[in-house]
Formats: sequence, structure tokens, C-alpha cells
Amino acid sequence: MENRKRISPESDAQFWCENNLDKDKYIKGEFLLEYVGERIEPKAAGEKERQYSAT
Repeated sequence: MENRKRISPESDAQFWCENNLDKDKYIKGEFLLEYVGERIEPKAAGEKERQYSAT
């Protein structure tokens, strides 16, 4: 078994997101999040925000 230094889930997620990479190896007990939404431009996000806050 490898003896790896444990890092916080926040730091781990930040590293992978900032580097636009996918983690290909997981250790039992690690936090895993799957986002199944859509990626949109900031302009579209603003329009959706105004639409949903009006209802």
C-alpha cells in the first residue's frame, strides 16, 4: 500500500479543476462529485438568473 500524504478534498478538487484535468485513479473513501449539468457562457447564466429570480 502506498503511503501518500492526505490532502483536503477542497484542495484536491481545486487542483484538478484549475488544471482542466480528470482524475483517473481514486482511493477508497475519497470524495467524488459528478456534475451532469450544462456549461454555459456568463451572458446566458445572467439571463437564466434573471428568469428564475422573477418567478
